[in-house]
Amino acid sequence: MLHDYAGWIDGRGVGFADQDGTTARYNSIERAGPDVHSAVISAPDLKIPKNFVVPHKPFLQSPGDAFQADWIYVEDVLENIAGFTPLGFIVCVYLMRTRNWRQAFLFTIIAAGMLSFAIEVLQAYIPQRHSDTTDITTDTLGAALGAILARSGMVQRAFKRLTSVTAYGNSVTRQN
Repeated sequence: MLHDYAGWIDGRGVGFADQDGTTARYNSIERAGPDVHSAVISAPDLKIPKNFVVPHKPFLQSPGDAFQADWIYVEDVLENIAGFTPLGFIVCVYLMRTRNWRQAFLFTIIAAGMLSFAIEVLQAYIPQRHSDTTDITTDTLGAALGAILARSGMVQRAFKRLTSVTAYGNSVTRQN
C-alpha cells in the first residue's frame, strides 16, 4: 500500500499488474471533469456531482438551531425530561443519606449534566444520532425534577420509616 502511495505521489501511478484482487482503485489522475476512472477495468467509474460538499454533522447544536415547531420536537423534549427524572430521584435519595438536601440536589444536577454531556459527545460519533445542547438542558431539568420529587413529604416520610425500621432491626439483632 505504501509503494502505491509513493507511486501516485511521484507521478508513476499504479500499474494494473499490482492490483492483486483489488475490486476498484481510483487514482484520480483525471484532474478535471466529473468522472473518475478506476484503474481496475471491471470497476465502475465514479461520477462527482457539479455541486459537491462534504457532509457536515453538527456537534452540540445550539437550542435555537435544534428547535422545530412540531410535535416530534415536543415529544423529544418530554422524553428527555421523563428519562432523567428517575435518575435524579434515585441519585438524590442516595446522596441525602449523607448530605443535606441542598448538597444532594446540587450534586445530582452536576452529575446528571455531566452524564448528559458525555452522552451527547458520544452521539456525535454515531451516524444515526444527532448531538445538541437542548438534550443536555432537558436531561438536567428531568434530573432536577426527580431530585425535587425526592424531597416531597411523602417520600421523606417513607424514607424516615425505612431508616427507623432498619435501625430498629439492627438494635434487635444486637440484643440477641
